Amino acid sequence: SMKAAVENMSEDLNREVEKLAEGQTRVEAEQETQMRRIEANRKGMEQRAKQAEARTEEMEHRLGVEVKRVRDEVGAQREGIENRIDALDEAHHETHAALEQNTSDSIERQQILDVKLKRL
Repeated sequence: SMKAAVENMSEDLNREVEKLAEGQTRVEAEQETQMRRIEANRKGMEQRAKQAEARTEEMEHRLGVEVKRVRDEVGAQREGIENRIDALDEAHHETHAALEQNTSDSIERQQILDVKLKRL
C-alpha cells in the first residue's frame, strides 16, 4: 500500500506537471499574441506617422506655392499701380506744360492786342 500511495502521489504530481505545462503553453501563446498585436500596432502607428509627415510636407509645399502666387500677384499689382502713378505724373507734367504754354501764348496775344490798340 505504500507502493500505491507513491503511485498516487506520482500520478498527482504528473497531473500537476501537465497542468503547469498547459498553463505555460497558454501563457506563452497569449504572450505571442500580445507581441503580434503590439508589433501590428507599432507598424500601424509608423504608417500613420509617415502618412501624416507626407501630408504635412504636401501642405507645406502647397502653402509655399500659394505664398509665391500671392507674392507674384501682389508684385504684379504693385507694378501696375506704379505704372499708373507714372502715367498720371506724366499726364500731370504734360498738362502743366500745356497750361504754361497756353498762359504764355495768352500773354503774348494780349501784348500784341495791346500794341494794336495803342496804334489805333
